[in-house]
Amino acid sequence: MAVANPWIPDKKKSLQRSQLAYLRSQDSNEMNKATLKNKLDWNYLNLKKRVSENNPDNLFLFKRGILPTSNSKVKVFTKYEVFDLVGKNCITVNDGQKIYDLVHPQLQANQPVELDFAGVEIFAAPFFNFAIGQLLKDIQPENISKLLKISNIKPLGNQIISLVIENSKRYYSDPIFRSRLDKAVNEKSNHL
Repeated sequence: MAVANPWIPDKKKSLQRSQLAYLRSQDSNEMNKATLKNKLDWNYLNLKKRVSENNPDNLFLFKRGILPTSNSKVKVFTKYEVFDLVGKNCITVNDGQKIYDLVHPQLQANQPVELDFAGVEIFAAPFFNFAIGQLLKDIQPENISKLLKISNIKPLGNQIISLVIENSKRYYSDPIFRSRLDKAVNEKSNHL
């Protein structure tokens, strides 16, 4: 007696579990269309059958990670190309605010975001203070590190982001530091 392979589901058992009747016809997997309410149900179920873990035809794809399994956590990042949004220079506060306005609502909704810096050549702290630093006002640093992906950034830009994040963590977590810094900035701006 042959031993059942645990990787390939037993077709008889999966057919018995199905609530839909199967007809023996030219194609042994053809569903009894008469039991379905409408054509939309037929199309949905047919698609579900073709891309299911129980379909031995797709087993190779699931094992190789090409198709996600039902219990896998697939992150789909919303990707923003910074070069297309602000150009090759990421310097100004206004440009940083543009990025913040796009990214902030999605991160608050726990949706992953990718910022692609391909083509960007010049970076400055004011841009990153507004684009990324102020995210720490209402989002925990752990969540930002999980949900925000920075890609194709030059090493200098990466260094600036690291400094901005460290400074923002301290600014938003330490009220005494924040009040002293705000006071110093206000005094400097009044003297100009």
